Formats: sequence, C-alpha cells, structure tokens
Amino acid sequence: MKRIFLALAAIFAVSFAFSANAQQLLPNDTTVRVGKLDNGLTYYIKHNDKPAQRAEFYLATHVGAIQETPDQDGLAHFLEHMCFNGTKNFPGKALLDYLQSIGANFGYNINAATGVEQTTYMLNNIPVVREGIIDTCLMVIHDYSHFVTNDPAEIDAERGVIVEERRSRRTADWRMHEKALPYMYGDSKYATCTLIGSEENLLNFKPESLWNFYKTWYRPDLQAVIVVGDIDVDEIEQKIKDMWADVPAPETPLDKVMPSIPANPEPLVGIITDPEATSTNITILSRYDALPAEYNAFMEGLMADLVENLIYYMFSERYNDIAMQPNAPFLNAFSANTSLTELCDAFYTSITCKDGDAINAFKAVMTEIEKARKYGFTDGEFERAKAEILAHYEKAAESADSRQNADFVDSYINNFFFHYPYMDPKVEYEVVNAILSSLNAQVISQLAPEMISEENLSIIYKAPEREGLVHPTSEDFLAAMAEVKASDIQPNEDIVMNEPLLDASALKGSKVKKTSEGIFGTTVWTLKNGIDVIVRPSSENKDEIIMRLDVDGGLSLVPDEETASMDVYGLYSAEQGVSKFSNSDLSKMLAGKNVSVSAGINTRSASISGNSTKKDFETALQLMYLYGTDPRFNQEEYDAVIGRYSPMIANMVNQPMFKFQQRFTEIAYGGNPRVHTMTLDLLENADLSVMEKNYRNIFGNFKGAKLYIFGDVDLATIKPLVEKYIGSLPTAKKPIETIERDINIVPGTTEEYYEVAMETPMATAVMIWNNEIPYSPKENMVMRYLENCMNILYTQTIREEEGGTYGVGVSGLLTLEPEDMFLLQIQWQMNPDMAEKLVSKVMDGLKDIAANGPTEEQFNMSKENFLKELSEDRLSNRWWMNQTRFTMKYGFDEATDEAGLIESVTREDVRNLAEKILSQPNFIELVMIPAAAAEAAAPETSEAEALPQAA
Repeated sequence: MKRIFLALAAIFAVSFAFSANAQQLLPNDTTVRVGKLDNGLTYYIKHNDKPAQRAEFYLATHVGAIQETPDQDGLAHFLEHMCFNGTKNFPGKALLDYLQSIGANFGYNINAATGVEQTTYMLNNIPVVREGIIDTCLMVIHDYSHFVTNDPAEIDAERGVIVEERRSRRTADWRMHEKALPYMYGDSKYATCTLIGSEENLLNFKPESLWNFYKTWYRPDLQAVIVVGDIDVDEIEQKIKDMWADVPAPETPLDKVMPSIPANPEPLVGIITDPEATSTNITILSRYDALPAEYNAFMEGLMADLVENLIYYMFSERYNDIAMQPNAPFLNAFSANTSLTELCDAFYTSITCKDGDAINAFKAVMTEIEKARKYGFTDGEFERAKAEILAHYEKAAESADSRQNADFVDSYINNFFFHYPYMDPKVEYEVVNAILSSLNAQVISQLAPEMISEENLSIIYKAPEREGLVHPTSEDFLAAMAEVKASDIQPNEDIVMNEPLLDASALKGSKVKKTSEGIFGTTVWTLKNGIDVIVRPSSENKDEIIMRLDVDGGLSLVPDEETASMDVYGLYSAEQGVSKFSNSDLSKMLAGKNVSVSAGINTRSASISGNSTKKDFETALQLMYLYGTDPRFNQEEYDAVIGRYSPMIANMVNQPMFKFQQRFTEIAYGGNPRVHTMTLDLLENADLSVMEKNYRNIFGNFKGAKLYIFGDVDLATIKPLVEKYIGSLPTAKKPIETIERDINIVPGTTEEYYEVAMETPMATAVMIWNNEIPYSPKENMVMRYLENCMNILYTQTIREEEGGTYGVGVSGLLTLEPEDMFLLQIQWQMNPDMAEKLVSKVMDGLKDIAANGPTEEQFNMSKENFLKELSEDRLSNRWWMNQTRFTMKYGFDEATDEAGLIESVTREDVRNLAEKILSQPNFIELVMIPAAAAEAAAPETSEAEALPQAA
C-alpha cells in the first residue's frame, strides 16, 4: 500500500484544495463523549432520543479467533456463548432471565459477534424506563469485559450447542471456504483459523484453555464501552468510571502481535470442488500491505477510501454491461480493493460462471482488469460512480436528524478498531463533495495501475464435483493469464446517458376529485381515473419516502398451465429494465439518484413498490408509471438473465435442503398445478411471451387500485406530481376482481422420515399445522404469544438442555384470504443421532402448552417484549403503511389500541389456541436424515487441502 499511498499523495499534491490539508485530522462529532479510564478502557457515550426511552449498550473487544493457541481452536467464539451462561453478578441464566423479563429478546436484542480479529457484544434497543435497568445493562457489559465465570459445568452444557452451530454452517460454501484459506493467506496462521473450530476440540478442550484465552485477551486496554440512547451523558460517564474501578489494568499484558502473510512471488492456484456446490466461482486476489489504521483518521485516509469506492463502482458497471449481453462469458463479477486482515489489503475479484467455462470467464475478466490498468476509466464511468457515492453521503446528511440509536454505533466501533472518524453526516458530505470535486477520470486512470495490484497473486477455483464436469488445472489459469497479457486490448468507448425516462408533457393525468380524512393520520385523494391515493406525512425518518401501488388479481388471473412461467418471471423481474431502457442503461440513467422501484406479483394481488428521497420523488413516480404502462420484455436480455440462473439451479438438485423443500412441496400440495419447485426443466420451459401477456393483463387496469405514500412528504408539493403520473395510469369501467384458486395445503396427516445423501450429516425437521379458524385481532395476538412462548421454550429445552440444535424456529400466523386460516410451523436442524428424541420433545413442548398453558415466565417475557416494541414500531413508515393497508382492506384496526390487545390476552387464551391446533386433523411432519455419513467417510486430504505451493 505504500506505493499506492505515495501515488495518491503525488496526485493530491497538485490539488489546490488538498495540498495543505491532506494530513489534516477529520473532524469528529463533538456531541459524542469519548474518554479513557486509567486502566485503559475506552468509552463512547451519545445522547439520542430516537426512539425515546431506549438505549444501545455495546462492548467492543479488539481480539478475535486469530489470538487462539492450538488448544484454543474455536474458543474465541465459544467464549462469546459463555458470556450468556454465568458471570460474577449474573450466575447461570440470570442475565438472560432478567433481560427477557424487561422485554429484550435473546438473539435479537441480546447477542454477540465473534470475528477473526474483533469481537462485539450488544444489548440492542433496551427499554431504559428505570435507572435500575441502565445500571443492570452496564453491569452486564462490565461482567462481559472481565467477570465471566466460565463454569466447567456450563461449558460442558454448551459444547453440543456450538457443535450443532458448526454443523449448520458446514454447507458446500463453508467447506470450500475452509479449503481456500491456505491459498488466500499462504503459510500463515490465518490459513488455519476457521473461527468456529474443529468438532474434536469443541468437544474435548479443557476448561483452563478457555479461561486462559479470556484472562489473556479480555482486558480494558483492548476494550471499549459504547452507550447510545435516551440517557444522561454525564451520569453514564460517572457510572462507567465507578463500575469499572474494580477492573485492573494488566500488569504484564501479552503483546498482541498480528500474523503477517508471507509473499508469494509466483501465483498460488487452488482447484477446489464439492458435490453440493451450486455454481462455479473464481476468486482472484492480489495482496499488499494495508495503510496503517491511524491514517483513517486523516484526510489522506478518506481520499484513499473514496478512490477505492470509485474504482469498485466503475468495475461494477463494466461487468454488469457484459453479463447482460447474450452469451456473456460470465454470469456476474465484481472487483474491489478490500481488507483481508488488519495488516493486509487486496485487490479482490470474484467471478461466477457457467460450469465448464471457467477459463473463458477468467480471460474475460482479466481483460477488463488489464484494460483498466492500461487505459483507466472513461469520463462517463467516473461521473456516474461519483454521483452514486455523493448520493449515498447526501442521503445520510439529509436524514441525519432522524437517526435512531443503532445508527450511531458502528461509527464508534470502527473508530475504536480502525481509527475511522465519526463525523457529523452533514460535515462528512461537505468534505466528501470537496474531495470528489477535485478528482476526474484522468486522475483515477493515473492511479489505476497502482490500485489494481498484481503482487502476491492467488487464483482460487471452486466448482461442483460431479461426473462429466472437467475442471481446469493450475497451468490452464496461468496460460490464460499470459494470453491476456499478450493480447491487443483496446480501451472502452465512453457512454453518456442523459435521455429522460419519458416525455412528461405528453401525459394527460387526472385531477383529485375528492379529498377525505383517512385512518392513522392519512389523507385520501380519489383521482378521476378511480385510483385512491393514501398519503401519510411523517418526519420520523427524514428524507425517506416509501410508496406502494396495490391492485387486486395478481396470479389468480393466470391460468394453471401458465403459472410455471410466472414463477420464472420472478427471476427475470429483478433485472428486467423498463420501457426502452435495459437494466444496464437504467442503472446508468439513475446514477446518483436515491430511488428504487419494482413490480411484484403475488398470489391474489400485484403491486408496484418503491422508495426515494424528496429530491427523487418525481423520478420514482415516473418509474412507477412506466412499470404500469410500458414494461420491458426483451428476449435477448431474458436469455442472458436465465443463462445466469440455469447453472445454479441445475446444481441445486444436489443440495440436501433443495431435496427437503421439494419433498415438502410434494407432500403439502399434492401436485397442485399452481405450486412449483424451481427446477431446470421449469426454467427451460418458461415462455417470455406468456410472462408478458399475463403481466400486461395483471397491470392493465388500475381501477380501484390504491397508492400508499408514506414519509417525508408535503401534500401540496406532491399532489400535482401524483395527478400527472398516477392520474395517467390506465383504468377500465370496473376494477379487476381476484379469482378464487385452490392453493391450500392438502388436508390430513403425514409423518415421514426422508433419507438424503449429504456431505455433512445433519437432520432437518419441519412440523406444520393448518386449518380454518375465525380471524379476530385478539386471536391474532394470541397466536403471536404462542409463537414467542414456544421460541422461549425450545431455546431452554432443545437448545440449552439437550444441546442437539443451534436453534428451533417457530412461526405462526392467521390469514383472512382466501379464507380465515391459521398456520403454525416449527423448523430446525439437529444432530442426526438425536433426531427421533428431539422431534418427540418438540411435540411434547407444544402438548404441554396445550395442556397447561405457557409458564408465567414465558408469558410475561412475551408480553414485555410486545409492549417494548409498541413505540419502536411507530417510528417506522413501513409499519404504518402495513397497518393502514391491512385496516383499509379488512376493516380490523390492530394499531390504535395494540397495548390493550396485548394486555387482553391470558395464559388460558394461549392454552386454548394450542389445544385447538393439536385437536384438528391437519398435520405434516417431515424429517430429513442423512442416508450415509459422507463427510466422515471422505478422504482427509485433497489437492485443495494440501499446503499450496507457488505454481
């Protein structure tokens, strides 16, 4: 990075704006209280009242799995779990019990994240309604930092949980990632750092190994406490000083020496395959020394980051243009300067291509990389990338005053770990704007040869392992690279996109003929063309506008035999483009705009949804109009999109979870012609003309449609725009009506154990109950209680007591269409040796609730969580839109007195619902178990697992 930094310095030295300021410290937000205690602990404290009476409590620890010794393999992550299993002031599960009693959810509000080099603990969105809660949360963070007990009995109880977490992670992608580590990191400690550890060590390590890791590395000079929320800054600072007074500075701290990655003068090439892989991927990375983290606090560091972002955006545009071409040489690709470790950066490229076509894809991408090295980038590419970056910072500046507590935390964590500044977004936008204004395509082109490194090259090929698929060799890749180097590469021609989306003057529009007061603070405009527009101005989220245009009908209008094509349309729609603009062209035209619009077709309705800033609201309405009147169905573009999905879907049939989903669909829907599993046959037989015909029929009549606009809007400002664009949508005399179609789950009881060959032996189970039940707001709330109580129950029993799973997921819902129904689903993955026992115990848990109701503790934890979420939900434009849509469609108001609904439910209500569910006859139990322990029988070594040698 040194030569890159010198190149940057040389370029900016000629800039009058930065020649004297490049080494200037960037201004941090002065409203943040930052300090350091005598023992070395750093703290960040920020007052913010969005949401009111809520706060975030974090502990950032600058240590991770890379600090482990061989006997501590996986223990950095194991330690994270132990923080929830007993501390000095919270023995056993007392910590979780208390936090859940005040409405916090384990896994959502109470969590942690362990990385290779850093670890973070968080208490999110805690209701600080009493000073005692603040004190307790600080004590929790305090105990995490120095007083975790690591009780041997609790360690043994947690071993099974983490082994099951490891099992759930060991997909084809993870297995290939582990095999790729030596090629990424050479003969360094990073090459053997898998983060979660080996099963053997997790099951057999001695408790003193965990204790040694904790005492060595969890110390105040490597830690920061972060508190953001509706708190008194002075009081929190004093509490931190008082509370951490019993945490001593380390007398003889072990130096934290970060491993270095050895240079490799010749490329390292790895060929890695897996029977369950879904695609062919090539990774190309060139390593170089990272800029010292201290530079991140200076103007120089920000300059370097912005140049890297510009290069990323410009490469992305080029790759996207190529991937959208017929017979494109690759499916997708990206290139970026990124961090590999704290001391090592890399120019990193990832390519996904068709199976068997890796060398062509590799040459195509290497050609673009060489082209950028030789010729740099065009003016048009630079201006679009610059606009995208500025739009991001501008949006942050405009919405700065409505930031919620959680929005502040990452900047303080990044300051502690990496010295990045925590600037006020408005100041940051001005600084970024000034820097980018001093740049141009010629400057970036001068830097390109240095930024796009060729040193310490690694090439890693990953692909499905199957009969008939021939894989390239190391020599093939090296020969391809030499061929590209020797080829006659020409620069790209510049592309300028400044054409308007449409001729707005040609639209006749229709005026508002009626204005009325709607529910929940909305205003309802009825346009002359029969469309209702429901607007709710809100200042909770500055410069955010969300919108959704709903029309009845959806897939119900599609004949049975054409629904398969419409399933495939869902893949095409994400890259469809609109009007005369391809997806690639549309991306260029929208560069620098904070706007997104897309069409969606559901079972009984369809919608055109979007979001934007105030500045780009008209663009969003223009796109909404075009999606409704001038959709784009281009065969060449469609073929390119489907060509990208085909290889992945062809390989998915080898994945156990695909087979599980396929079998479940067969059982649940019994061959219903309207329900499909995405297969290669389905993809290849889909018809674009059928998609276009049905799309135009579904969106051909907006009579009776409803457009919801929620957010930072002014009624008088947006009204003429709505009249012009939404008022120009086509309407007929009568609205479209939904056609009733049978897509219900087949009635009856099915219980099946299903054997599947798999690389990582793991059992997966799903249980589903469904039937008719009268809908009411209270019954819907009762189902919410049942779901939450069951999640708490299974965390305690199946995860903690049995240790046979990482987690059990329960979801329950009541629906009103096509008829009043309930559905309760339980799904989890587990140790296959325990499958029969755990399936029985999960069922016993629901039976116990049906017989006795949830425990008082489970019930009260659920109630407190629901009450906590009340005020949080109401800060969300999306929540208000969903409540408004629901109430206007079905007549049930579940928002006005949600607190009353929550308080009205009793434990007996939950028991009654559980009993109803178990007493009805519709039930599916599907358990997938491994046909053979393939992973255990696999060879211990392969070409990829051997220590790489320079090719």
